[in-house]
Amino acid sequence: MIALLWIGCAGPAPAPPGPPAPPGFACPEGATHHAGDDNGLLVHTCNDTAGVRTGPHVGLRTDGSVAMEGAWQAGERHGAWTEWTADGAFRSLTTYASGIAEGPRREVGPDGRVLQLDMAGGEAVRMQVLPAQTPMPQWADGQRGEGLRHAGP
Repeated sequence: MIALLWIGCAGPAPAPPGPPAPPGFACPEGATHHAGDDNGLLVHTCNDTAGVRTGPHVGLRTDGSVAMEGAWQAGERHGAWTEWTADGAFRSLTTYASGIAEGPRREVGPDGRVLQLDMAGGEAVRMQVLPAQTPMPQWADGQRGEGLRHAGP
């Protein structure tokens, strides 16, 4: 058995590497990748030099399928955040501007149809049911694309 001994003058031994980033996941320049468990998901994020979340965010299930993805800007959700069911079907999409829901929010209703809420300043200002054949993002064979796998319960 070989034991490694850290001898250094610059502080404690470096932390062991965590899970690697998934393919295509890249932190912005100057940010570092972080991975950890969050309610049963392996979440990959990036932190800037001050420890503030920035850049992409991906939550993976234990089987490696994508449960959610979005992005951070200055520690706030920003842009589109999308969630999928375990089989890759569309569950929801919320658009954020500096942490506040702004623009379209789509989610699957109890009957399988997609509801769209138009958000302004974090408040719903309009709701509509989208036609049954409206394509939404989905995952199939490890690839993200547009599909109709939200249309039925």
